[in-house]
Amino acid sequence: MIPIIVNGKSGSGKSTIIKKLQSKLQRPIIDSGQIFRQAVSEAGITNKKLGDQDKLMEYRRQHPELDKKIDDQVLTELQSKNAIAQSRVLPFLVKDKGVQVFTVFLETSDEVRAQRLGGRDDISAREAMQKNAERDENDRQIYKEIYGIDTNDIGVYDLIVNTDDKNPEEIADIIVKKLPPK
Repeated sequence: MIPIIVNGKSGSGKSTIIKKLQSKLQRPIIDSGQIFRQAVSEAGITNKKLGDQDKLMEYRRQHPELDKKIDDQVLTELQSKNAIAQSRVLPFLVKDKGVQVFTVFLETSDEVRAQRLGGRDDISAREAMQKNAERDENDRQIYKEIYGIDTNDIGVYDLIVNTDDKNPEEIADIIVKKLPPK
């Protein structure tokens, strides 16, 4: 099987789905969030220094090499381990590099995303919707600046799964059934 990259906006279920796929396919997962936190730490940046999302975004704008380093590391591990990863940018980058992967986008309505994140973070759905919109726009902008891509373009994906009315088990089953043969 080829490596799998799962993407979706905040609250779409990316982390949950890659764990389900890991269990079903007995393949390692690449935690891009953990790799990001480690790279930020190695750069001498701490949560206390950053304080909030705006400061992190500004740091990333001033140091695009951080994102590129992380993306290269995730791609290398993804290929070498024939793994499953979540990434917002790799589905776009692999197409240009001719890397064989199966890319999945988890499409989820703003309302469902807000309910999921609101419940997880113990905030109102309205506040979660606002935070989601801000994060999505920040992510879109930073990847446009760094790579010249628009992460809102879902035309690069091999499979798009609407997650609004499906549980994680159903979503993982859909992805497994659509994987290309070995």
